[in-house]
Amino acid sequence: MTEATIGEPAVVDGPDLGDNPLPPERQVCSALAIANRSVLRIYRRLLEPLGLTHPHYLVMLALREFSPRAV
Repeated sequence: MTEATIGEPAVVDGPDLGDNPLPPERQVCSALAIANRSVLRIYRRLLEPLGLTHPHYLVMLALREFSPRAV
């Protein structure tokens, strides 16, 4: 960071990002979306033979926590 005088904004020194300061590959949300797809793909393979989707599985886990409950 360079020193700013009163009334001037501070300038942060960093890499030159060109015309696009927010490329998708630098965003945390992109990495999280990719990780989410990978995890859901694993769950899908495990749950499909049981006829469950991931949301169904999450509901089953929640119901199990407050058992016994009839569904």
